[in-house]
Amino acid sequence: MGMTVEIQHPNNLVSVYCGLDKKVDVKQGDQVQAGQAIGKVGEIPSEIALETHLHFSMKSDGKWVDPLKAMGKS
Repeated sequence: MGMTVEIQHPNNLVSVYCGLDKKVDVKQGDQVQAGQAIGKVGEIPSEIALETHLHFSMKSDGKWVDPLKAMGKS
């Protein structure tokens, strides 16, 4: 899925950003704020024929969850 950044949130929630450029703006252990850039969109090797795009997903307690529900947006 290309370069991936995972951000740990309270309550065992993790946001996952896949398909970033290899040079990201954060490193392991950094604290990030809402709205802060973590990197730029790059390529996803398994989807090289598609236009560049970001894959966003979330996990709760290690299990994949609907991001909209996890963020209280649905």
